[in-house]
Amino acid sequence: MSTKTLKIRSLLSLLTIAGISFFASAQTTSQSPQPINTTSGIIEVQGQGRMRVQPDQTIVMIQVQNTNTEAGRSVQIVTEQVEQLLKKLQEAGFRKDEIKTSQFFLNENNEWRDGRMFRNGYTASQTMEVRFPLDQQRMTKLTNVFANTQEGVTFQFSFGLSDKLQQQVKDELIRKAIQDAREKASVIARSANIRLGSIRKIDYGQQGIRPYEATVGYSGVAEMRKQAADFPQTEIQTIEMTDQILVIWTLEP
Repeated sequence: MSTKTLKIRSLLSLLTIAGISFFASAQTTSQSPQPINTTSGIIEVQGQGRMRVQPDQTIVMIQVQNTNTEAGRSVQIVTEQVEQLLKKLQEAGFRKDEIKTSQFFLNENNEWRDGRMFRNGYTASQTMEVRFPLDQQRMTKLTNVFANTQEGVTFQFSFGLSDKLQQQVKDELIRKAIQDAREKASVIARSANIRLGSIRKIDYGQQGIRPYEATVGYSGVAEMRKQAADFPQTEIQTIEMTDQILVIWTLEP
């Protein structure tokens, strides 16, 4: 047998051995164990608290506005109207601490005409807020005050929750959300034939909570009401409140 023939056979033997080694390596890799899921052994449940709450506070937004060719005159008229309105409110039994000014502004009115911008007077406006416990008689007194005010006064009633009631509702929503999460987790555990362990984590971020105040009331323009009138005898709409909380349990073997 020639030297060339021996070399060829040696090369084929090496290639065969290499192929067997590669095949064995591939087989070993495909059968290697999968990594363990580190999140196993827990259950995460989102609980929700939901309530319908009867408002206990009245919020009335009052706007006094005047437009005039002179800025100073516009501000003067608004100031005089506000002083008269404050006097009437106090005569109707509303205290100074129940009446707050929330905004005052003076705008320059411009009008685009014939390809140019022209000044068209000034508008002064003052916004006040009146807050008091929900009371039908006081609301009627307030509407009667508006019925006798001058032109340029608008108002809007809305209803919300006092600070005390807000805290009570918040506490109850959390309790309901926890209870809801527990009930859901129990149903899941029974259905999956597993047992709940201890609570591992509670995540509460208040993302789901609803505002404590809603404009669900009555509005009007004072110059349209020139005679005394009672506040509309309708039931005040309840406010729906929701909150959410995430509870994580460990699972027992």
